Amino acid sequence: MRAPNPFLRPSRWAAPLLALGLSLPGCGSQLEVTRLNSDQKKPNNVWVFFTVEEKDGEPVGGLAAEDFAIYEDDQLVSTFESKQTIQNPDVAAVMYTLLLLDMSGSITESGSADLVVDAAQGFVDRVGQSQKVAVYAFDGGKDIRSVVHFTEAKGSVEGGLEGLRTYKARDPSTNLHGAIVEGLAVLREELDEDKRPLKFGTMVVFSDGTDRAARVSREEMVEAIDSEEYANFELFAIGVGAEIEEGSLNEIGRDGTELVEDEENVQLAFE
Repeated sequence: MRAPNPFLRPSRWAAPLLALGLSLPGCGSQLEVTRLNSDQKKPNNVWVFFTVEEKDGEPVGGLAAEDFAIYEDDQLVSTFESKQTIQNPDVAAVMYTLLLLDMSGSITESGSADLVVDAAQGFVDRVGQSQKVAVYAFDGGKDIRSVVHFTEAKGSVEGGLEGLRTYKARDPSTNLHGAIVEGLAVLREELDEDKRPLKFGTMVVFSDGTDRAARVSREEMVEAIDSEEYANFELFAIGVGAEIEEGSLNEIGRDGTELVEDEENVQLAFE
C-alpha cells in the first residue's frame, strides 16, 4: 500500500523546476520517491503530494522533513530558506478521482458489462488506497448516473459496481460529450466543497465508441476541457474497440490515453 505524504515548503513563486530527493545516508539508492501531484499558491508556497517506497514497493514511514533534500533548477535549496515541513495528508491534502464509465447499449447488450465492472473494480482497488473515488455511468441519456459517490469506503464502491452488471441503458446511444462536460462539473463541485488547502482532481473516462446522441457538440466538450475552471484537473481516457478514434481519445485524455481493440483486454487498459 502506498502511503501518500503531502510535502509543504515555501518557495519562490515562479520556480521553473523543483525536484525532491531523499538525503538519508546509505539509503537513498534503496528508496524511491514518487510524485503523485503538486500545487503552488502565491506568494511562496509549494506542496508536493508524494510516496516513499522501498524497491520492493513496501511503503516507508517515520521520515522527517530534514530527511529530504529539495532542488530548484538542479541547485540544492537550503533548509533555512525552504522551511520545509511534512504535513498530515488527511489534514493538508486530498485527491478525488471520478471514474466515468460508458454503459451504453453497445456495452450492456453485447455482454461486456462484466468485463467493464471487473476492470473498474481493479482500478478502484488500487486508486482507492490513497484517494476518494466516485463512479458514474452514462449511456445516451442526458445525465450521468451516480453509481458510487465520492468515498474511501471500499465496500460501498464494490456494492455500487456490482449493480452495473445488470445495468439497463435508458438510451442505447452514447452521450460521450455530454457525460464529460457533466463529469467535470461534478468533480469541480466536490473539490470546491472540501476545505483542505491542497486538492487534486482526476477524471478517468472509459468508452467503446463515439458520441451518437448529439446532445452536446464536440466543440462544447473541448471548450469545457480547455476551460480555466478545469485547468488543474488530470484527464485520462480509455478506449476499447475499433469504433472510437485515437484522435478523439487524445482530445479527452490530455494527460494520458489507452486504446485497445479487443474487449478481452479491457482490464489491461485500466492498469
